[in-house]
Amino acid sequence: MRDPLLPQIMLAAALGLALSYTERGTARQAAGICVVAAIATALLPLPGFPTDLAFAAGWLSVLATAASLHLPEPWRLRAGPWLGRGQALNAGLWVGLLNHMTLSPFGLAFALPFVALMLPGAWLIGRGWGIAIKVAASWLIAIAVLQIALGFVPTPGYEADHME
Repeated sequence: MRDPLLPQIMLAAALGLALSYTERGTARQAAGICVVAAIATALLPLPGFPTDLAFAAGWLSVLATAASLHLPEPWRLRAGPWLGRGQALNAGLWVGLLNHMTLSPFGLAFALPFVALMLPGAWLIGRGWGIAIKVAASWLIAIAVLQIALGFVPTPGYEADHME
């Protein structure tokens, strides 16, 4: 069985890293948008939401959010406020939807604090060590790609086999 807490945490971490490169006010506003969207989506009654869709979209969101750190700087600066708010809304929606599939209703309490990675990330960027943020984002991209690829490979334990 797949645990939806991992994509929730990774998506919140990717958003936190992406918000490290935005202005402080925009980053705080985007973090608030993410938290409100995640809680609102988690409270919505959504019986029977497709699990595979939620996992695929969650991992694709991790991939896209982390990849946005590798945009050329002029594009990132021009699109910064809109990109940050849009990513925050996207992350909040998918974190909230994935929360419907957790075994515990407290999945948000574990995942959403990872958005606060924007604080040490901004400090690292201010010190001139922004490459560390990009390396961490690259690791998140690699994990997301591997998780998406696992969806196309028959893995024992994920599907019924001849023994069941």
